[in-house]
Amino acid sequence: ARSAYQPTIKQQGNRWIAYIGSHGGRQVNPLTGQLEENGTSILDVTDPRKVKLLYHIPGEKGREVPGRETGGAQMTRVCAGTELPKADRTKTYLLRTFGDVRQEVWDVTAPEKPAMIVHFGQFKSTHKNEWECKSGIAYIPGSHDAYRASRVTHVYDLSNPAAPTFI
Repeated sequence: ARSAYQPTIKQQGNRWIAYIGSHGGRQVNPLTGQLEENGTSILDVTDPRKVKLLYHIPGEKGREVPGRETGGAQMTRVCAGTELPKADRTKTYLLRTFGDVRQEVWDVTAPEKPAMIVHFGQFKSTHKNEWECKSGIAYIPGSHDAYRASRVTHVYDLSNPAAPTFI
């Protein structure tokens, strides 16, 4: 029942895992029965006839006056550690937006138990990130008080996802 925006599907071992970013809003998490911000849904899609929700990572907690993407995590990108130049080769990483305000990197090696590694950036608006696994370079559009433009692309080195470096 969430508004899906950017899915990323990645083979992890013998499974195919879908990471689905959602627009802002709130829905009940069917795994917990709790109302949660839309965020990111992680599904096992190995058998398309038996899709299984593995985990849901909530988005930015709603505000009194919600912003356009409050609760959302509309973009997902996934890289295996074997693809990244300086990452732990045994891990798989998820880069996602967190509402309009920042980016997050999660360890999704065990998709049923994702763990936040780091969050970075302080934006007024962030959207449509891109992450090149081979180089580790991430392109993060976002607004910031230092710029007059509504969106500027910020370039980060995420070759080691635990240590984002602004380029």
